[in-house]
Amino acid sequence: MFYYRTINPCFYCSLDILCQASCGDKQTVIGAEGGDVLLPVHQIGVEEVTWVSVNGINNFARTEPGGFLRIRDNRYEDRLYGTTDGSLNLTKLTREDQGEYRASILSNPGNRICVQLYNLTVFRRLSEKDIGITLVNVTGNGTCAVALLCAVNGSGVTISWRRSHDREIHGINDFLHVPDPETNHSFTCIAQNPVSNASRTVTPREYCQPESREVSGSGPFLFYWMIIAKACEILLVGLFLSINLCLSRKQCKLSSLDLRLYDAPDHCRISQMSQFWGDSPFPRFLYIQASCLLF
Repeated sequence: MFYYRTINPCFYCSLDILCQASCGDKQTVIGAEGGDVLLPVHQIGVEEVTWVSVNGINNFARTEPGGFLRIRDNRYEDRLYGTTDGSLNLTKLTREDQGEYRASILSNPGNRICVQLYNLTVFRRLSEKDIGITLVNVTGNGTCAVALLCAVNGSGVTISWRRSHDREIHGINDFLHVPDPETNHSFTCIAQNPVSNASRTVTPREYCQPESREVSGSGPFLFYWMIIAKACEILLVGLFLSINLCLSRKQCKLSSLDLRLYDAPDHCRISQMSQFWGDSPFPRFLYIQASCLLF
């Protein structure tokens, strides 16, 4: 798939000393990755055409009417074809092929030489996988107004929105606000570039469900936090039980720590410990744990 259009220079001076006349307006040629394009020659009485890639100042091919082709750059092997009028067909396009090309056209009568310029742009073919629709905002309190953002991987892309069963375009930009009464409808993000188009459809009401909000990005993180919270809960319960078990014993010992607080022959004297450590709960906890371990 390809097409071309023209823009305006009046003449072209080559890198040679002499200034050659222009064959016509500069032509814009558009192609798709993996596809092919035609660099057309519209002159009468063409004898030969020399093709130059201006990007690399590379004389890479020569054509003549009748389909004759001579390739001078191995990078173009099996990718170039001449036509009956001397035009050049470039196949298996890549993004590296885009840029400016120049054709020096020799024609009779008079061995006249003119220069034709081409500007080639190569686009990738879009697919549904290139389109991503992101939830921007959802309102609550019994209503559901959704804001959606459509992003497309690729250059030269235009984005529009269409509501289900509607022929007209609902919005011509990447952002779409859907009020509550319309969230049951399906909306389609349409991506287009000069060589292809693709689309993806969503139903905004689905984003109003709690499980759908998790899928949009917060779900895995919420799951991890729930596991951490449950582990902390189990740890706190275990600590509480160990403290109660210690306090229920008849004796607690301090072992080799000579803090001169008191003797504890029958029970734990928490009040005397408080006089030494004050109101801080953390040293109390360490003391109780140490006493239990030494028992």
